[in-house]
Amino acid sequence: MKTPGVLGGRARIAGTRIAVSHVVAMIKAGFSVEDVLREYPQLTREQVEAALKYYEEHRDEIDAELEEEERLWYAGSRRSDAQLRELRQEGVGGKSGTEKT
Repeated sequence: MKTPGVLGGRARIAGTRIAVSHVVAMIKAGFSVEDVLREYPQLTREQVEAALKYYEEHRDEIDAELEEEERLWYAGSRRSDAQLRELRQEGVGGKSGTEKT
């Protein structure tokens, strides 16, 4: 599910503010579905499986979100809060056209 103004319009699990990319990141990091359910006890197995199915059907979109989050994390680890805000306004890494609305 996507809602403008919620999580920057990113795909999320219906009825939550949990991004599909967060679930996918956990799975890619080696966590099991059971681990995800322990981390997010408000989710059901069906919701986690639906998020993974969404990923399979929209792999490019979610992978791009994961790459963006990684770049922001890396940039944030090396820059001040003001510089990080500036990067977000310009788009990740200062690349034009990558800004999420």
